[in-house]
Amino acid sequence: MKTNKMTWVKFFGTLAFACCLSITAQGQKTGKLSNVERLTNDGERYINLQWSPDGSKLAFAKEGFEGGIEVLDMATKTRTKVTDVADAGMFFQWSADSKEILFRDTKWTNGERTHALYVTDLKGQKQQVSQPQRYLQPASWRYAANGTKSVFTKDGNIMKQPNLPTLNASMTKSVTASKKANITTYNDADAQKFYLIDENGKQILLNNDFGLESQISPNGKKIIFNDNDYLILMDTDGKNRRDLGMGFRANWLNDNQIVYELTTDNGHVYTGGELYMVNIDGTNRVQLTNTSDKIEMYPTWNANTQKLAFISQVDGQIYVADLK
Repeated sequence: MKTNKMTWVKFFGTLAFACCLSITAQGQKTGKLSNVERLTNDGERYINLQWSPDGSKLAFAKEGFEGGIEVLDMATKTRTKVTDVADAGMFFQWSADSKEILFRDTKWTNGERTHALYVTDLKGQKQQVSQPQRYLQPASWRYAANGTKSVFTKDGNIMKQPNLPTLNASMTKSVTASKKANITTYNDADAQKFYLIDENGKQILLNNDFGLESQISPNGKKIIFNDNDYLILMDTDGKNRRDLGMGFRANWLNDNQIVYELTTDNGHVYTGGELYMVNIDGTNRVQLTNTSDKIEMYPTWNANTQKLAFISQVDGQIYVADLK
């Protein structure tokens, strides 16, 4: 079940190693998880959690990706379905201003599959931003210095996007200061290789096999992804590859630490799972959870709120906790 449990859940979505890597104390986590709260309590099962960048909302999908994307407002605990497009929850991404979500719509007509990209606001008002085509990689947002938002995909025909709001000046400066704003990863379907591509189309080979669940560090200098069951860290220039051991669905806590899940299975169902954090040099690996009634998965961190959200595979519900 090694490859089956590697669900492709991220739209997109590096290592700078020296002989002695020093990790600054700023933002450093010691690994104490506390104040665990269950956010949902129903008969559904959820997957693919994604915080809005400002931490005010949490987007997620139902298990099996049927039913589109829902958004939970953390202040009011109200839930809104922003799209009911099947499989939209498989590949989606928040905009930097937390106002819109980019997703891929898949349609089948007479046995033929086509994909198209859409953007929805939080009221469910959507606009199509690409022409449909048979094969379409997941896409990402692009941001210009003047605050203009656009959508990029390596192999799709992007349409004119007149209704995307611009970012404010302070946010634009913050977003465009990081390479993260304008770099994307993709898999070559034919050669089964994993690449990074920048806004100018420059491609860098990261892996000679499929790369899954990639996450770019906050400063845009590093990338972590899965090569089968193993966590791989690299510089975004394709150098300094490092194997951090088994793990899945890694999320950046800061530029120097990640959180991830480590699950076990019997070939058919999950039998266990806990959350861990580790420094990017492989030191200070800390087990964050140790529960008999949960199988913790899908960790997602928000730096603004200092909250870690995750799902228990046992009941399928969404939980949130403080991490220090």
